[in-house]
Amino acid sequence: MSKIAFIDLLFNWPPDGGARVDLKEIMSRLSQRHDVTLLVPDFQDFFPRGRITGEFPFRVVKLPFTKSTFNAWSLPRAFAREVDRIRPDRLFIGDGWYLKFPLAAALRRHRPILRFYAYEGLCITHYGTLFRDGRACPKNYLSDTAFCVRCALHRHRFRPLDAFSHEFLAALAFTPLYRRWVGAALAGASRVIVYNRFMKEILAPRAREVLVVPSGVDTAAFAAAERPAPPRGRCVAMMTGRSGDPSKGFGVLLEAARILAARGVKLDIVVPTYSSGHAADAQVRFIPWQPQERLPLLYSEADICVVPSVWREPFGIAAVEAMAAGRPVVASRSGGLEGIVEDGVTGFLVEPGNAAELAGRLAQLAADPDLRGRMGRAGREKAGREYSWDALMRDIYLPLFD
Repeated sequence: MSKIAFIDLLFNWPPDGGARVDLKEIMSRLSQRHDVTLLVPDFQDFFPRGRITGEFPFRVVKLPFTKSTFNAWSLPRAFAREVDRIRPDRLFIGDGWYLKFPLAAALRRHRPILRFYAYEGLCITHYGTLFRDGRACPKNYLSDTAFCVRCALHRHRFRPLDAFSHEFLAALAFTPLYRRWVGAALAGASRVIVYNRFMKEILAPRAREVLVVPSGVDTAAFAAAERPAPPRGRCVAMMTGRSGDPSKGFGVLLEAARILAARGVKLDIVVPTYSSGHAADAQVRFIPWQPQERLPLLYSEADICVVPSVWREPFGIAAVEAMAAGRPVVASRSGGLEGIVEDGVTGFLVEPGNAAELAGRLAQLAADPDLRGRMGRAGREKAGREYSWDALMRDIYLPLFD
């Protein structure tokens, strides 16, 4: 049995996104064989860091911070003291925005495993999105440092103080020192885990070893949603991504919905949302955001799932969940989604931002229940084969820590 310490600067539960779910599943399964401790900051002024409810099979240690101590000097020292107290055999650094890099640089003597669920460290304007002016940005901080610093300073200058601007300033992300921290973090990691090949190509020259690892799903939990959708008069397409985030492409889906309505296509589009900023729309029905445990039921109420992202999606867990539930997926041909959805087999891939093409594929599936059934079954088989947690633990995570 090894002693493993995980550090995550964004962890909260119930989760705000797939990154938190992914890490919780890894830690829970590792704890069956190892002594696992999660270290998190307790700093909730702007973001629910450390706001955690529920029971876990691993220990959770919260380190308190304030606006004045959540910075590039105090935070690494506090975590280093706790890591020295635990004396882990292995250290895993998970999610974070800007402060992840001064932290990882300070802990490089432990040769941590460093995970990149998104593009943190490559984009300092949008905390790891590589998304600019409504489209994927071709620049990155490691190759285009001066450009990215100018872009970030311009954007943060006009942004009210929030979680991202506060951390941008606290991490000194606009200084040459920050570039050195990013480089030291990458060079000091024993392994770097990423979720698509695009990220690997950028980081591989700067790290010892870069592994492309998929995110997983609990296929047993989603099996209940594999049954055919209940009979009804109209087909239902659902987008489960964050509709309030411009990078997720809700605007493209809304335009596609209007095209379908103009053509007389009978398709209901349902969007779970936590945003209060959506106005009522005749083509889309909004429902409340659903907790993680209700996702299988949510997918069971859809006939088609849509992932219309306009950014370079680092992975695309919504597509995997839909496939695990036996639902065909219409997704953007972008980022990790390209490797998840098999075009014409488990769903369709469309060009990001192309509302007409998206509308056409939705209309095709809406009109053909047999096609939906074939694609749903193929997706379910692929999810079980490639994305089940049992397979990922056996093939990837247990060998990393055993």
